[in-house]
Amino acid sequence: LCKCAAITFLVMMVLTLIASGFTYFWMKDVVEHLTTTDSKDFPVVSMTDVELDVLKDRIKLFVDELRSGNRHTFKDDLVITQEEINGLLGHSDYLRGHIQVTLTPGKILEEFSLPTDMLPGGKHRFFYGTEYLQIKDDETNTVESRLETVGDHEDWFHGPLFFIQLQYLVSDERNKYDEKLLELYLQHGSFFGNEIPQEVIDQHQNMLLDLYNDPEIGEDVRAIIGGIDHVSIEQGRIVIKPIHDEDEVHIEVEMEREEDTGGSMFAKTYLRSSSSSGSSSSSSR
Repeated sequence: LCKCAAITFLVMMVLTLIASGFTYFWMKDVVEHLTTTDSKDFPVVSMTDVELDVLKDRIKLFVDELRSGNRHTFKDDLVITQEEINGLLGHSDYLRGHIQVTLTPGKILEEFSLPTDMLPGGKHRFFYGTEYLQIKDDETNTVESRLETVGDHEDWFHGPLFFIQLQYLVSDERNKYDEKLLELYLQHGSFFGNEIPQEVIDQHQNMLLDLYNDPEIGEDVRAIIGGIDHVSIEQGRIVIKPIHDEDEVHIEVEMEREEDTGGSMFAKTYLRSSSSSGSSSSSSR
């Protein structure tokens, strides 16, 4: 029995070593394809510990008020500046000087040059590239994100590391405060050069549904998302406007069936608020 156990243990050790070696060389190949020896230094935005704590407390208070449902307590919108975001990133030893966020109307751009010394084959190499998130507040009501690197991966796949396009709309489903919720639907996407199959897109599933139905956090997520009236990406800042009790918000949802797309259901969302007006750089509810 002891002899069999010893043999089994040795076999398992050999298999583990083989698997570890395979994983190492696979990771080394991935790192070489997705990274480069080129790099870029970004300016560091200084933020004191006190300023960081003030920012965290401001965000926490805003989220707590959304979660509580006390809409009459809101006095101000939550405004987060580009400088504050970069100052927050600068508090990370790893990210400091290796990443920069720029906010322009309707778009968040992230530039990065991250060292990969801790990865197999990553010594003196960098994960160098850009990522953006863009909100198109027009008739398409889409959110788009794309990640690209300078690394030479053309012999592996063409195009960005990932690209995704989502359509957002306001649903008739409501949270416990009788506020309508946001829905997100996949329209197009690719990962490492592989297109998301059309049959997956045609399922037309709300990508926020699992969050809404989560037994632990679902109720809080519904309260937070349902309590947001308007999100704007402006020059140098992000503005999150909560729903106030005195606001009069009218939402109309028109569903149109497009015959030339196989009968898929699309929605156009129109919002008018007595206290705010939409712009090309915002996502409205």
